[in-house]
This record gives sequence, structure tokens and C-alpha cells, in this order.
Amino acid sequence: MSVRLQSVLLSLFMVVVCQGQDYVPKDYVWTTQSENSSGSMPCGGHDVGMNVWVEDGDVLFYISQSGWFDENNTLLKAGRWRIHFDDMPFEGNDFTQRLCLDEGAVYVKGGGVNVRIWADVEEPVVFVAMESQPKVKKVRGKVRKEAAKGGVTLSYESWRYRDRELTKAECQQCSYKWVLPKGTMTFADSIKNLPISPSQGEGNQLSGLRFWHQNRPETVFDFTVEREHLTAIKDSLYNPIGGRLMEGQMYAPGFRFIGTSNGKYASTDFRAWNYRNEHLKESIVSIHLGATPLSSKGEGIKLSFDKKGAELSKKRSSHWWHDYWQRSWIQTDETDADAARIVRNYELMRYMLGCNAYGDWPMKFNGGLFTFDPVYVEQPDENGAEKNAFTPDYRKWGGGTMTAQNQRLVYWPMLKSGDTDMLAAQLDTYLRMLPNAVARTRYYWGHGGASFTEQTENFGLPNPAEYGKHKEGSDYGVERNDWLEYEWDTALEFCLMALEAARYAPSEATKFEKYKPLIEECLRFFDEHYQYRAKKAGKNALTDGGKLEIYPGSGCETYKMALNPSSTIAALKTVVSAYPASPLPFERIPDIPLCVIDGNTCIAPAVSWERIQNTETPQLYPVFPWRIYGMGRPGLDIARNTYEKDPHAIAMRSSKGWKQDLIWAACLGLTDEAKRLCIKKFADGPYRFPAFWEPGFDWAPDMNRGGSAMIGLQEMLLQETPDGELQMLPAWPKEWNVRFKLHATDGRVVIKD
Repeated sequence: MSVRLQSVLLSLFMVVVCQGQDYVPKDYVWTTQSENSSGSMPCGGHDVGMNVWVEDGDVLFYISQSGWFDENNTLLKAGRWRIHFDDMPFEGNDFTQRLCLDEGAVYVKGGGVNVRIWADVEEPVVFVAMESQPKVKKVRGKVRKEAAKGGVTLSYESWRYRDRELTKAECQQCSYKWVLPKGTMTFADSIKNLPISPSQGEGNQLSGLRFWHQNRPETVFDFTVEREHLTAIKDSLYNPIGGRLMEGQMYAPGFRFIGTSNGKYASTDFRAWNYRNEHLKESIVSIHLGATPLSSKGEGIKLSFDKKGAELSKKRSSHWWHDYWQRSWIQTDETDADAARIVRNYELMRYMLGCNAYGDWPMKFNGGLFTFDPVYVEQPDENGAEKNAFTPDYRKWGGGTMTAQNQRLVYWPMLKSGDTDMLAAQLDTYLRMLPNAVARTRYYWGHGGASFTEQTENFGLPNPAEYGKHKEGSDYGVERNDWLEYEWDTALEFCLMALEAARYAPSEATKFEKYKPLIEECLRFFDEHYQYRAKKAGKNALTDGGKLEIYPGSGCETYKMALNPSSTIAALKTVVSAYPASPLPFERIPDIPLCVIDGNTCIAPAVSWERIQNTETPQLYPVFPWRIYGMGRPGLDIARNTYEKDPHAIAMRSSKGWKQDLIWAACLGLTDEAKRLCIKKFADGPYRFPAFWEPGFDWAPDMNRGGSAMIGLQEMLLQETPDGELQMLPAWPKEWNVRFKLHATDGRVVIKD
């Protein structure tokens, strides 16, 4: 084994520079067309995601941009594009659709036609470069080139060309969920063909299209504030969706507008805005996107077209993606199919994460930017009836709802992969929500701190449906929800994420200082709130031992009405230890509860609880994410006992969706178990693109499954002790050959050849 450490210069830390060839990931290639949008492949960059596929000879793609939240907090797609070639060049045997990971682009080729699709990495712009190569013919022994004759129709297809009333069946796509008011609409977009003067284009033809969605002033935010009894402070609350404007503009050199047409794709009717090029030689279509929360009356987002922009974008975007793959990588040989599949799907998942590298809003756990027509997500029932026959905007578990227990799994892998700059989309979202979380705490209970509930909206208040029904005069600050009540600790993982990012990238540590208010307010809440509750119950603020009593608490969504749940206690201990300026003294935190099962000491879910509601395993959270137990740490036997002996932990074990058993097995050095779960976790999904995993507990593609799988794989390869000692291959099967480059604390880069 050859291990080399590469580091930036940090005080007296010795630098060992590693020389070698750049890493270039393999392309992912199809040689046949797809049946429908479930057979699409991802493409994207900056904060834009696309689903690209070829069906019946047409190139189609959806575009999504993070932050397209409508009045109902549905995460809207920008639309669907279709490119139809009259000559049907992709029907031949030379057809290929190729995802070039090293360039971040999708290539479609066949019959002398080449199409390249990519998103710029610095601006939210999509480019579609098309060229038709001259046909070569021999006439009387001489070679002649004939110019392309086939015409091309470019169409923008929108299902939001009209208002659509949301039904109870599709209410999960928005924040209303099952309290959906009657008559709630997904309002129509505004769509307009743009006449453009010849001086702005090439020659005499440059067609343009503008499409936009401006939210009404009254949204689900207003509904939520009233339902949660916060009207008195409404004007001071952060509201990112009221009046929000989302817009796109398309420029199509060489095309002319020929009118609209109507059609149906999958289960949804649409209207198409059609553009025609009669003799395509080459053209580069650009689609510019943007979103703003400003309640402007519609001057719109100022977007422009630069003829040279495409070539510049191609160069800089390809360069960015190439550099992205140099940050970290995992390689294996092809001798073991399981190992090869694991590494490939890890890489494909990391590509998708990179497509939202610089978004203002995080990559959602429930499909990210790559959802496809919901009717194709699940198979029809036994009677042949279609399921989820809704629009392409549909996904379960909402668009603007932040389910922290799921979201965190998408972002934890970015530490070891060296992508700490990409954490900002998630962490900044919490910063924006922070004032509302502080305001609701002060209003409901009169003390300080930030109360972030599970299932919180992108404006920092609980989801209005999950909030539940409250009796007059009851505690309005608590969610009346069997799964979510008293679950306050989920935001602490993002606090730790910010602290850990500063340790992994110390040269960038100052960038993470802005999250100090988030950390402090989350810790302050636990200190002040549980003293408040103790006093309200007629007890002393602290126990006789000077400790907080966390009651009522919640061990994830599983152990309810819990006393001192181990997941919460471990969270407080770890974050307070990592943050010297903590307003919560470490000595005030209770001990992690233990129990004995068949003579074996184990971590208990809590000191006590009233019921079990879900299938999480919070008694193993002290292993991950809180890293109090594990390899090179005290009490490894206790943690292993918990994994192997606790009947609840055993019964809840799975590789499905967000399940974390792979991570825990790796952190505990249980190699055979980690291997078994890693194979299952990274198994190909049921759709054509292997990293498009089935919904699991959420929606497809299941991004939190991919994230949890990535974390587990990283932990199998590299861990650290509390004092920073590196542990190489702590849970890696000896029979699997591997090479990797991963990151560790103190700016270290670990390379195993």
C-alpha cells in the first residue's frame, strides 16, 4: 500500500506534493434511444439540472433550476424542449448518447448530426449546439460534399400554459399537503415570443422566447403564518416566495417562430412554441434562467445574449468539470462487478451533486433537479391503472419543504470529496431561515434561541400540514404531529457541518464564520427551552447534578415523548465540544443513556419513551453523525453491541432510501456487513440511468439514498481518530482492489495508489 498525503501549507505542516496524471472519469454511453423521460440522463451545472433523452428520433430535455418556488412552494421546472430533425438522423446504427463527465456535457450523435448540451458553471445558462455535417457522395469517381438539406423544428413545451387546479392526490408536490385549500391553483406562466432585430443576431434570423412565472403576493407563506398563530409578527418574517419572479429567455440563431401547437406527453397536455430552421448547418441555442424574490412589477430579470458566450462557456465549463474530478476520486478495476458498479454509481451521484454547485438553494433529497414525469416513477397497478398521472412538476415531500433528516445525507459526503464550497447552498438556506426560527421561539415561549422543527419550510416555519391542529390556548410552538413533535435537533447537523467544513478546508475557514449565529442560536434554544420547560412543570431549571433534562424530547421521529434521547444528547455534546463560544456549557449536557441487552452494554435510544413511531435508529447516531463512538474511540464494543444486539436496531436495518446502516457498519469496522450493505445501497436503480434510484421513502431519483451510500463508501475507505490519526481502509474488503483520493481534516488530501 502506498499512501501519500498532500496538503496546503498550514503553519508548520509539511507539504508533500503528489505528481501524476489527471484523473478523467469514464463517459457513460447509450447506443439506443429511450422509451420515455424515465430513460433520461442528467446534465447540468451551476444550479441547473436537465434530464436529456432521445425518443422516437427527437432530442428532449427538461430544465430545472434551484429556487423556482411558486405560490404553493412547488419546485417548478422551467419547461421541456424538443428538437425534431426532419431527416431522422438518430434512427441509424451509429446513434450514441454520451454523458461526458469530464466536460459535464451530453452529446447526441447520429446520421451526420451532432448535438452538444451543457449548462454553464458560472451563470444559469443552458447551451444547445447543433451541427449537420455535409454528406459525402462519390459522383463519377469524384468526392462531393452536399450541404445539409434537412430542416429542424425547435419547440418549447409548457404544461403551465394554463391554470391548473391542484387535486388532493397531487397535494404532496406543494407545502399545503393534506390541508390543501379548495381551489388552490398552479397558475399559468406568461410565455411570449420575442421579436428580435437582425442586428442582435446572426444574419436576418434570430428568434427569441421569454417565459416567466411571477408569484402572487399571497402564498402558502401567508397561510402558514395564520395557521401557526404568528400573524402579530408577520410583517417582520422572512418571506422568499411572495412576489417571487422566475424567468427564462431563449435565443435561437437561424430559427424563426412558426406558431404554437398543442399536444400531450406522458399524462399531461402541453402547448408548444415552435421555431423552424429549414436547412440547419449549425446553430447554438442559449436558454438563460433566473429567479429573484423581489416583488417587482415586472421589468423582469435582465438577460442578454452574447454570440461569443457559447464558446467561452464551453471552455470554462469543461475546465471546471475537469478540475472537479481532480478534487477527489475512487477507482477500482473491472475484476469484481460489484466493486466496479459501486464506484461507477458513486461517481455518477457525485456528478449530479456538482450540477447544483453554486445554487442559492440546496439540492433537494427527493429528486433533486432531475425528477421526470411522475407517471413513469412507479409501475401501473394490477389493473393497469397509471399511478401519479400528474404534471412534470410533481414530487412527493414538497418543493420548498426542507426535511433535514434527509437533506443532511446529500451534503455530508462533500467533506471527504473536497467539495466544501458546495455546502453553501444548504448552509446559507439555514442562515436565511434563522431569523424566523428565532422570532417564533421568542413569540411562543419568550426566550432566546432558534427552534427549527423537522419538515420546515424554506422560510423557517414548520410545514403547515405537518404542524397539525392545535386546541385554543395550547402550546402553538409545538408541532401536533405523532412523528415530528419535539424534534428540534436536526439543525445541529448543519451546525456541525459548517464547523467540520472549516476543519477540512482551513484555508477557507473564514468563509464559514458567518454561520456562527446559526450555531449559537441552535445551542441557545436547547439551554433556554428545556430550562423553561422544567420551570413550567414545577421543577428546578436544572437537575440536582446541574444538568438539563431533555423532556419531552424525540429520538429522531422514532422514539417519542423521550427523556434525554441519545441522538439529541450526542448532538449537543459534539457541537458544543467543537464550538468554544457555545452559550450552552458542556457540563450542563446530560450523559448519553446506556442500557444492557442480554448482558451486553448498549447505547439506549433514550432514558425512557412512550412509543415507537418510525423506523430510524437514533441509538446509533452517537456513532454517526456525532462520532462519539467508533473506530479509534472509547466504547467501540458498546457501539458494536448496539448495532449487533439491539433488537430494535436489527429490526429497523435496511439499505432502502435514507437508511444509514451502511455508514454505521463502516464506522464500526464491520467489514463484511459494510460490504453487504454497500452492494445493496449502490445497486443500479430501476430506471435507465443507474444512479436514478427508486423513491425509497421519498421520490425518484432518491438523492438521499445516493448521499448515504456515498458517506458509507467513504467511511469504508478512510476514517480519523479524534486526534486526527488517519485510518486507512478500516472497513474495506481485502478482495476489492481500490485507489482513491479523499480529503481529511487540516487540509490534508489522502491518496492511495
